[in-house]
Amino acid sequence: MSPMPPDHDLYEHVCAVLFEIWDPIGINTIAPCNEYDSYATYIIQMIREGADESEVVAHLGRLARESMGLSYVDESRDRIVAMRLIELVGSTGSGQSE
Repeated sequence: MSPMPPDHDLYEHVCAVLFEIWDPIGINTIAPCNEYDSYATYIIQMIREGADESEVVAHLGRLARESMGLSYVDESRDRIVAMRLIELVGSTGSGQSE
């Protein structure tokens, strides 16, 4: 199943959290604000399908290590980001209309 597109406002909020708070490569003062946007739809889908905080933290860590090649992952930052993302997605309802 391919990811369903999230509503635009939620997508923009998730993108902002990823860029402004998560930012594992530390480029939010020099790069375009869409640097991490490609991760947002899947993260929203994960949370809507019931991913908990530890699963979102693990996913963020995998992205940093595998997609960005980082050897150090800030798990405490990832936990803060995961909690914020779960709060954002949860505040918009638990699912998409089909």
